[in-house]
Amino acid sequence: MTAAPTRGGTLAAALVMVAVALARFAPLAACGGDCIVDFEKLHGTGTFASHLLAADVYLNSWILAWDAHALTSSPAGLFDANVLHPAPKILTGSEHLLGTAVPLLPLGIAGVSAVGLHRIAMLAAAALTGFTTFLLVRWLCGSAWAALTAGILAVLSPWRIGELSHVQLLSTSWFALCWLLALRTMLEGPRISRTLGLFVVLTLQMLSSYYLAFYLCAALAIFALCAVTVGRAQREGVLTFLAVWAAAAGVLTVFSAPYIARGVGDAVALQGGRLPDPGMVRALIAVTPSFALPWSTLLTSGAPYAVPASWLAAAMATLMPRNRSERVFARAVSDAELADKIYADGHEPSTRRADVATFALWGCVGIAVLMAAGSAVKIAGLRIPLPAALASMILPGFENLRAPLRWEILAALAIPVLVGIGLARLQTRRYLRHEMPDRPDRILADHSRTLEIKQNAAHVGAFEVVVLLLLCANVSWQALPTTPSWTAHASNPAAYQALAALDPAPVVEIPWPLQPDHDAVLSSAYMAGSTLHWLPLLNGYTAYMPRSYTFLRTIGAELPARDSIDKLAALTGLGWALVHFDAADADTRGRWQGAVAARDVAEAWRGENAAIYQLYSAEEPGRLTSALLAPSGRQHTFEGLLRTPLELSQVAGTIEAGLPPTLPLFAGRRFNYRLPVRIRNTGGSDWPGFDIDPEGLVHVHYVLQPTEADASARAQPRQALSAAVPINRDVRAGQTLQVNVALQGDAAPGEYTLSLGLIQRTGSGWRKLPIEPITAKVSLRRSDSVRGSEQ
Repeated sequence: MTAAPTRGGTLAAALVMVAVALARFAPLAACGGDCIVDFEKLHGTGTFASHLLAADVYLNSWILAWDAHALTSSPAGLFDANVLHPAPKILTGSEHLLGTAVPLLPLGIAGVSAVGLHRIAMLAAAALTGFTTFLLVRWLCGSAWAALTAGILAVLSPWRIGELSHVQLLSTSWFALCWLLALRTMLEGPRISRTLGLFVVLTLQMLSSYYLAFYLCAALAIFALCAVTVGRAQREGVLTFLAVWAAAAGVLTVFSAPYIARGVGDAVALQGGRLPDPGMVRALIAVTPSFALPWSTLLTSGAPYAVPASWLAAAMATLMPRNRSERVFARAVSDAELADKIYADGHEPSTRRADVATFALWGCVGIAVLMAAGSAVKIAGLRIPLPAALASMILPGFENLRAPLRWEILAALAIPVLVGIGLARLQTRRYLRHEMPDRPDRILADHSRTLEIKQNAAHVGAFEVVVLLLLCANVSWQALPTTPSWTAHASNPAAYQALAALDPAPVVEIPWPLQPDHDAVLSSAYMAGSTLHWLPLLNGYTAYMPRSYTFLRTIGAELPARDSIDKLAALTGLGWALVHFDAADADTRGRWQGAVAARDVAEAWRGENAAIYQLYSAEEPGRLTSALLAPSGRQHTFEGLLRTPLELSQVAGTIEAGLPPTLPLFAGRRFNYRLPVRIRNTGGSDWPGFDIDPEGLVHVHYVLQPTEADASARAQPRQALSAAVPINRDVRAGQTLQVNVALQGDAAPGEYTLSLGLIQRTGSGWRKLPIEPITAKVSLRRSDSVRGSEQ
C-alpha cells in the first residue's frame, strides 16, 4: 500500500510510458521522413494480407487528415469526403475516428502529414493506454510499483503488434481511465470535475471506434453490476454514472446517424459482408498463453491476442484466498474510523474497490471470449445461439462488426490491470509477513503502524525488479520493419501540390487497377496523396465500397479512350488525370502519349515520373451523376433504352475475339488478362448495356473449363470458372464496337477450353442470347511475376 500519490510520481510514470512506447515502436518513431510498417516483411512478400494491411494504414491516415480538414473548413460536410467520388457520405464506409482525430487536431492544423498523424496516433495511444492503466491500478491497490508494472505491460501487449494497421483498434487510450472514473463515481459519489472528466473520456473513447465502443459498453455494464453487488455502490453515484454514460452514448448516436440512415437497397449503398463465426474453440485458442521470448519472431504465436504466460500467472494471483494477515489488514482499512485516518483524501478502502475491479475485469475476460466466438456454436450438429446473436438483433450496427475475434482486445486490456492487482496482493502479503509475522492483530491497535506498512509497500527492492523483468521477458522485442511511405517518391508530393494549384475538378489517378488487392494498395495511397490537394478523387478504398466504384473503375480501365473520357465526364464531371508512369505498364504509357497526339487530353504538368492531363469531353460534366446515384429499379438505362428481355435470332449479331493460346498465372494461381472483344449488332433492336443497374443489360459471359484429357489425368478434379462481364455500352442497331473483357480468377496450371458468348440479366437470373459463342483451347502457365497487369 502507498501514501497519497505525488505529482512528481505521476509525471515520472507518464515519462516512463512514453519511453516504453518509443522503445516498442522505435523504428516508426525514428524514421526521418514518413514511413509505415513493412507488412510484406512482417507477414511475407506478396501475400494478400500484406497488401490489405498497408492499404488500411493509408486509409486510416487519410481519415485522420480528412477529419482535421473537414472540422476546420466545413464541419457539416464531414461525411461527404473527397474520395470515391461521386458517392455521397463516403466516410460511412469506414470508421470516422473522431475520438482519435480531435485530440490530434492541432497537429493537423499545423500541417503534419496524413501518415505522420497516423504514426503519432499509434504512439500516443500506446503511451496513454499505459499511463491510464497506471492511474487505475495505483488507485485500486495503492502500489506505485504494481501500477507502473501494469502500465508497462499495457504498452507491450502483443495484440498491438497484431493490429498495427488498425489505428482505430489501437486507440484504447481512455479505457482504463473510463473504468477508474466510473468506479470512483459509483463508489465515492459524484463530483462536478469527476463527472465532466468521465463524460469527456467516455465520449472520446466511444468516438474512436465502433468496435471499441461496443467493448467499452459491455465492460461498463459489468463494472456497474459489480459495483452494486460487491462494492455497495452509492445510489447517487450509480445514477450519475448512468446519466453520464447515456449522454456520451447520445453524442455517439448523433455521429452515427449517417451510418444508420444509409439505405440498403440504394444504388450507392455500401457493400460488405460479415466474416464467418470463428467458434468457441478458436476464440479460446486466440488467447492461449504464449511463451514468446525477447528474441523470438513477431507474430509467431499465430494468434495476435495471445496472453503471455507469465502475465496470466500474475493475474491469477487475484484469485488467491486471503491469509490471516491480509484478512486482518483488510478489516483494518475497511473500518470507517480507521479509514478516515489512513485515507486522508476520503477514498473508498482499496481492498473493496480492488475486489470490485477484480470481479469486473475477470467478467470482461469471460464476456470477451464468449463474444469472440460469434453468434452461435455448433455442438453435435446443433446450433446454439450466443449473446452476440441477441446483440445483433437489438443493437444498431452490431451486425457490422465483421471480426468477432477482436473482442479479445477487451480481454487483452483487462489482463494488465489484473496483473497489477495480483502483484499488489503479492506485495502486500510479502510485507505483512515480513513486518507482522507473529501478531497481525496489532494492526488494529496501532494506526501509525498500519500507515507505516502502507508506506513501506512503495519500496521497490530486488523482488520487484526481478518480477518486472520476468514479465517483460515474456514479450517479443524484435524491431518492427518499416518501409518509406508514398512521400518517399519525389514526384508524388510535387504532383499533388500541382493538382492543388489547378482549377477544382474531379481527378482520377492512373493506374486504376481492376485487381482488388492491387487496387487497394494504390488507391489507398492515392487517398493519402489527396490530403495535399483535397480535390474530388474517383479512386479510393474503404471497408464498404459503394456500388458506383466498380462500375466507374471498369469504365476507367479504358482511359484515355475517347468513349471512356466522355462517359466518366458525364457520370462524375471528371476533369483531370494524374498518371504515374513509374507504376504503369508500357501499354498504358503509350496510350496516354497517343491521347495527347490525338488532342483528347492536354498535358497540364509533368514531373520526372508522373504527369497531369486535362481531359477534353463533348459531354456536359456531371450530366448522368444523378442517375448514377439514383436508387435501383429504373425502367430505362442511362441513355433511355428499355431493360426488357431481347428477342433475337442467331443472325442478330456476332462476337469475335483473338483468344490467347496461353494465360499466365501470377502469384501461383491467379490469372488476369485483358481480352479485346468485338461485338457486332446486325439486328434491328438496340442492346442495353450502359448502366450501373445490371437488370436487363447485355454482358459478355466467359467459361474456363478444364479439358477432359487434362482433368482425367489429375487426382483432384478442377472446377470450371465462369463470370459475366459488363460491356458498359449500349450497342445500337447496326453498330460494331470493341470492348476489353477482364478475364480474372484463380485456377491451377493446365489445359482449358475458353468460350465467350453474350447473355442478358433478367430478374435474378441470366438469359443466354442466341449469338454464336466462340471457343478455343488455352493453357494456363505459371509466371515468375507476383502480379499481372495492373488492369
